[in-house]
Amino acid sequence: MNHAISENERRSSFSAARTQSALTARTWSLTHAGESGSQFFVLDSGTANLQRTGHEEIEIVAPAVVSIPAGEDGAFRLAAGSEGFHLWASDTLLWRVIGDSAPGSNLRQIIAAPVITQNLDPGVFSQIWVAADALSEEARNPGLGASSLIALQLGIVLLQLWRAHGVSAAPTMGPDSVVSRFRQLVELHFRDHLSIDRYAEILGVTRSRLRDLCIRADGRPPLAILHARLLEEGRRRLEQTDMSVEQIAYSLGFRDPPYFNRFFVRLEGSTPGAYRAANRKTGLRAEAGSFAAWP
Repeated sequence: MNHAISENERRSSFSAARTQSALTARTWSLTHAGESGSQFFVLDSGTANLQRTGHEEIEIVAPAVVSIPAGEDGAFRLAAGSEGFHLWASDTLLWRVIGDSAPGSNLRQIIAAPVITQNLDPGVFSQIWVAADALSEEARNPGLGASSLIALQLGIVLLQLWRAHGVSAAPTMGPDSVVSRFRQLVELHFRDHLSIDRYAEILGVTRSRLRDLCIRADGRPPLAILHARLLEEGRRRLEQTDMSVEQIAYSLGFRDPPYFNRFFVRLEGSTPGAYRAANRKTGLRAEAGSFAAWP
């Protein structure tokens, strides 16, 4: 929980604002224009209507919180005179905040399907409101440590929603959900060189079960999916940065640069140096900061 996020991530995958509708209603599309993620509507006064394509329209009365994940079509309509907060966070940011802790298995449910929580206990809603207000302020005027504060406050919102919604245990994930979650974990941890056994443990399945599901959904075993992600990132850095091959190896979590060379040759068919010579981009730049911080 509450993993720190980079400044670039904060700017590109998070937004929050105090919202109000004075004389006329205000409407948000459920399909966010940016990276896929979840929208949160914190309604502290008045009413709103949620219209999801293919579902009956739902009237929402404050105090209430609505969480809508990516993939939902429709609209959220804030009635005239109503107020609240509108938050959006990318899937990548949310997965980073949730992490792989024990509560994470429950919190993942909050972002996996629409959650509408009404008749909130005043104390619970107050904590969500305070967190939403802090997120809105940091989005408008970020201060020192804004990225860490955003991660903390998002975690508070998710935890309070989980408590209010009464989710006590994560349901058994279906085959598609297991593979999707595995891909999310790979995106977060491919530089950490976790074992496939560790991925399976986090997902709550056996190694053989994970292998079977990945082959059925992707045509490749989990190790091949993981190695493909590492290779993709290695190619990108060889093409687009001035980092040495040794620096790239370390940035991708290889403790032994020669092993990275052998890994690259085995999967790509050429050495990193030869690949760079054949695919080098113009206008290269050295990437600042630690690549271990964020992809």
